[in-house]
Amino acid sequence: VGPSFPSGHTERAFSSAVILNSFYKILEFETAFYILAFLVSISRIYLGVHYPIDTLFGALIGIIIGNIILNLPTEKTQEKIEDIIYEVKTRFQK
Repeated sequence: VGPSFPSGHTERAFSSAVILNSFYKILEFETAFYILAFLVSISRIYLGVHYPIDTLFGALIGIIIGNIILNLPTEKTQEKIEDIIYEVKTRFQK
């Protein structure tokens, strides 16, 4: 265990995948989000900045964090997430 444990990039990629999957209930999107997150973790190993165990734990922590965020008991969090997704959608539609 060193300063590279766990992989922060992998954590964020997997927590993002969990959150995005809660809004897009289409199987192809769900698969794509997790494939992208997996590719982030593979890239960290390929670049030599992390060991596989770093990215494995990063993925597990990211999935846990994503689920915690989705289950927060506040409406403000849900509204903020919806606002961000709406903004991203409108930017890509232009």
